[in-house]
Amino acid sequence: MAGPYGNPATGSLESYATGNSVTGSGLQINAPIGELRQYINATESKEAQWLRQLFVTDPRHDKQHLEEAKGGIVLAACDWIVRPPTFQTWRDDTDARLLWINGGPGTGKTMLFCYIVDHLAKKLGNEDRLAYFFCGAGSPEASTASVVLRALAYMLITRSKTPDRKLLEFVGEECDTTGDKALEGPGSWYRLEKIFRRILEDASQPEKGGTIYLCVDALNDCTENLHSLLKFIVGAANSKDMCRVKWLLTSHRASDISRALNVGATATRHGMDLDDYPQERFRAWNAYVDFWAKTLADMQRLNVEAVRKRLRGKDRNVYSFQYTSLLVAKAQRATSPNDLVEILDKAERDVTGLYKQAAERIRHLDDKIQRGCLDALTAVATAYRPLHSSELCALSEIHSEVTKESMIRECEPFFVINKKKDAQITSQSARDFLRTQETLLVSSLESRHHQLFSRSLKIMTRVLRHDMCRLGHPGHPTADVTPEQRERLAGVGYACEYWIDHLLASGDRGLSPKNAEAVHKFLREKFLNWVEAKISNTERVVEIATDALSFIEFNAPSIMAYPLQVYASALVFAPTQSKMGELFTHQKPSWVTVGSGMERSRWSPWIRTLTPQARNVVVTKPAAFSPDGTWVTALLRSDNQGQGDPSSEVAVWDLRTGIRLWTFPGATDCVGFPPWSGRLAVIMGGDMRFWDLMQGCWDDNTIKNLSPVCAAFSADGIWLAAVADKPNDEVQIWDWERGDCVLKFGGTGSSSGAIHSIAFSFDGLWIATADSKGMSVWSHESGNCLWRNDTVTTTIAFSPSPKDLVVSAKYGMLTAWDWRTNQEVRKLVVKENPSLTENRNPVAISADGSRFAVAPASTVEVWNAITRRRHQTLGGHEKYVGSLAFSPDGDQLAVGGARGLKICLTGSAEVNNSQEQRDHKGKIKIIKFSDDRRKIVSVSVDVVLVWDAMNGRRISRIEPTVVPEDDNLLDAALSGDGSCLILIHRDLDPTVWDTESGHYSHTIPHPSALACVSSDSTRAALVSFSHTVNIWDLKDGRFDRDDIANSYTEGTGDVGYVVFSPVAHQIAVSGDGEITLWECLGRRQKKRQTMVNSGKATSLCFSSDGQLLLSSCEEEIRLWKVASGHCVQVVKGVNPSIGVVGFDALKTQILTNFGIMAFGKQPSSLELLRNDTATEKKWQRLGFGIDQDKSWVTWGSDRVLWLPPEYRPEGMAVLPTEPSKKLQASLIVLGCHSGRVVFLRFSGQKPPLELVSGKPIHETR
Repeated sequence: MAGPYGNPATGSLESYATGNSVTGSGLQINAPIGELRQYINATESKEAQWLRQLFVTDPRHDKQHLEEAKGGIVLAACDWIVRPPTFQTWRDDTDARLLWINGGPGTGKTMLFCYIVDHLAKKLGNEDRLAYFFCGAGSPEASTASVVLRALAYMLITRSKTPDRKLLEFVGEECDTTGDKALEGPGSWYRLEKIFRRILEDASQPEKGGTIYLCVDALNDCTENLHSLLKFIVGAANSKDMCRVKWLLTSHRASDISRALNVGATATRHGMDLDDYPQERFRAWNAYVDFWAKTLADMQRLNVEAVRKRLRGKDRNVYSFQYTSLLVAKAQRATSPNDLVEILDKAERDVTGLYKQAAERIRHLDDKIQRGCLDALTAVATAYRPLHSSELCALSEIHSEVTKESMIRECEPFFVINKKKDAQITSQSARDFLRTQETLLVSSLESRHHQLFSRSLKIMTRVLRHDMCRLGHPGHPTADVTPEQRERLAGVGYACEYWIDHLLASGDRGLSPKNAEAVHKFLREKFLNWVEAKISNTERVVEIATDALSFIEFNAPSIMAYPLQVYASALVFAPTQSKMGELFTHQKPSWVTVGSGMERSRWSPWIRTLTPQARNVVVTKPAAFSPDGTWVTALLRSDNQGQGDPSSEVAVWDLRTGIRLWTFPGATDCVGFPPWSGRLAVIMGGDMRFWDLMQGCWDDNTIKNLSPVCAAFSADGIWLAAVADKPNDEVQIWDWERGDCVLKFGGTGSSSGAIHSIAFSFDGLWIATADSKGMSVWSHESGNCLWRNDTVTTTIAFSPSPKDLVVSAKYGMLTAWDWRTNQEVRKLVVKENPSLTENRNPVAISADGSRFAVAPASTVEVWNAITRRRHQTLGGHEKYVGSLAFSPDGDQLAVGGARGLKICLTGSAEVNNSQEQRDHKGKIKIIKFSDDRRKIVSVSVDVVLVWDAMNGRRISRIEPTVVPEDDNLLDAALSGDGSCLILIHRDLDPTVWDTESGHYSHTIPHPSALACVSSDSTRAALVSFSHTVNIWDLKDGRFDRDDIANSYTEGTGDVGYVVFSPVAHQIAVSGDGEITLWECLGRRQKKRQTMVNSGKATSLCFSSDGQLLLSSCEEEIRLWKVASGHCVQVVKGVNPSIGVVGFDALKTQILTNFGIMAFGKQPSSLELLRNDTATEKKWQRLGFGIDQDKSWVTWGSDRVLWLPPEYRPEGMAVLPTEPSKKLQASLIVLGCHSGRVVFLRFSGQKPPLELVSGKPIHETR
């Protein structure tokens, strides 16, 4: 719907356009579909884009349509509303901020509302502002709280010929930060509330003066998030910062609205119940009847009094504006005086009666007209927007003008055709009547949607063809398409826009093989015609297509291996702005939800995370892509944690699926993929060997004693240029297939230094090298040095320009050189004077030299070397970035680091995901919850966040004054009631913090390695590196003993864990090979028990009665009897990072950070206490949990929800339901590698395993 300044919905804001303002890297011929949005928006100014995103409807036009549909405003029937003292108090008194006018159906509230709007508009001063909105307005899309705020904001901003730029900037700040869909989707309300609050606060500034009138009609028709809207309105009415804002609201009498507004509770909020004004309403109704009696009488030349008498009806005490307007509409169709008298005499006495009378008449019409009426009513009642009359006739299969006029006439009680030729439902009661009359319309709502889908497909198949609008030539711009040309699409417009929506809403019927075949045939034959036909809303096609591509790219690894995860993981973790997630939200699993506000808002540019199979493995050198981008390979090194020499291997992944295809243990380097060969060059044992990618075996060809420092293949795949490590660093040119070295040049005898980067020109004639002293260009044929420059650089490449420019790069700078003239052609400066450390950061140049990647801090930046603009800023990577490498086409970037290889899309439009929600900048090392399960803490080296476990909201943020190095965070201990937290850092005294406020409490003057808090939250046990255990009184802030040095001392190795017993004055401390149990009463302490363990226990946990103790050590869990110190159960083969947290009431189940476990055959607690013999048991998993490799959510032993790499946890916690005899996981908290904290909530409902099977596809066949 167009606004007074053009149509923001289509971007035709000519008055705001400032010319071509493309901000990306330009639309490339080979650019993906995502860049089409950039092209569409290219000619819009920023302000125009913001206004377009804000626009949803213009209430000024809605008001005109409503007045037309109701026959116009009868002034004598409405003017009384502004005379009551209550209204005048609200209008004139500065303290009166809210007025709620309520009344029953048919009391004329909307017409009174329109009159009030006109009344206020006439009295507005220069500084006053007026905005209004009609909930419903005959369209289902106008029924949400978010739409209300968007429409009001739009009116405030566009109140004059030039939009208010300052108010518009509030919208722009949010849109630029969050993206194109910032004002749509599940999280939009919070952003809109923030925007609208700022608009109102700015408009209420003392220096601005004036009053802001905000009027909302039919609040009861706001069916989505009404509670939040009412809460905002009441808050605004009470706010001192919005003291110049006055609200006027109308609605039916509804208890929820009444409770929320609570009119009369304060002097700022007032109410008017229309039932309190019976005389005024009766006089108004009489005036309304008199007006229409005279109008109808003049039309048919009848006596006015006779018509007036019939309009008033037999019962003078029943008067309804809605009833009268329906009766008038019916009477206006009379063809003669007698016909008019008959219509009025036979009319039913209430609104529902009139609807039933009209429906009964339709049922007895001629079959052809009856079918047309029923189809038209189905279309109008089910459509997602008002239908144009031509669209209505097409969907109703009405082709005769006579049938069309008959249909419109018979259906007028339910809808009318307004001046814009749109079919508009007469009232909400008419819509409700149609939706509940299954005997009148098709039997079910799903069937109605299916009918509209099938009719839409039929219309498009019949009508769509090449050049529908007869534009004539391919260079005709969309902006120049005339209304006459667009008119050719009038009848098919709705079908083109909404056929997919109706297919999705048609339930099981939409999934039938017949429909699938019909859709397939349509797309095969008419897809291009369909895209052409949507010239007025091409953006919606682009959005769906772009999002579908992202949906597939992001979820390909899980869907290809586990196809049913398309209904589970793919939908659960879809971003809030995803069109696929929105369209298929009804198919999301009901048994799991992601915590509110913790979802991604947009698709991540990181499409693959290729993880090594072993721990402590790092990608140390730049990866190499195959020429077609199908495979990627990387060198992996492991430090083996001090156990033996470091090892290395080369791995190869399939980029489409993310599956690791081959691993070559002992390989020391991967040289790359020779073009056109289907081979991979790998260094094994000092020789270069070639792996046949098609056959999956080694090729016979081997180049002996070649282990180059750097190497490059020519573009034709024939030549290999390799820089030998020994003996003289010379460049060698090899015909690698024959194994012949044909040329050698350079080396220690030349003027160059040690070469570390090499590249072929695109025609293979030249070779560029970068060394420790500068750069050189060499002749491939002769080996002669043709150019030398003393600029030191990190990497080098050729640009495919006619001059074969040499592109050199180091951390802060990229330079293009014309080597023939030794001229610097172009320079891109990323950072002036980078530090020595920054100069060691990795850089990469794309094969054509057009893109430049650097890795400052924990982000990756991609720059356009031609335009010298930053193209992308990519957050979400760990602190260590070891290498960067572009794919051959430059559209993908491989980033190597401690977590393997991450693949990012660089070919899309400008991206800045560094502002995406990252709760922690560093690695989340610890997730813990309080004993009462009310608070959760997530701990990284730089910050601690405290969360409410019930609603997922952040309670506080704790930031240590001194931020230590990453490895120096040792432990965090949370009190049982969650009130305080102790942070332990290496070389620093422990600090105590208040979790509710996030404020520092005090310091414990004793460096420690571990800490725990007693169950009553009064004492803390701290263990030093020398195994000194000290008890700190948290309330008094002192140690229990004066002589700290002579406290409990035991053991010689590393300390593993410390825990209080819940029932006795006992502490368990683990060290190397043993667990020691201490008893401490007052100032006395006594070693009570030593339990011999297989290693250092990393977690300990007592049963609630203190009789049993659990320990986790390396890859096993042990169960101990405290009294005897004997181990009675052993479970082996668990994840080394597992931590034991608690027992169930019967002590037959245990809670770990991976989930709930139980014995295969569950012994009773009495049997456990009687047994003194250690038995190895296989434990079974129960309920929801995380599998051993942290990539799946499990139900028991079944994998049910695949975790995308960015959701995989470093630290995690599983919270059970309220304490009971049996444990049941209700919440899993993930401290993700990406720095985000995510709550996965479970309903307790068992997942349908047949729909989410975690078995690979080859196992399910």
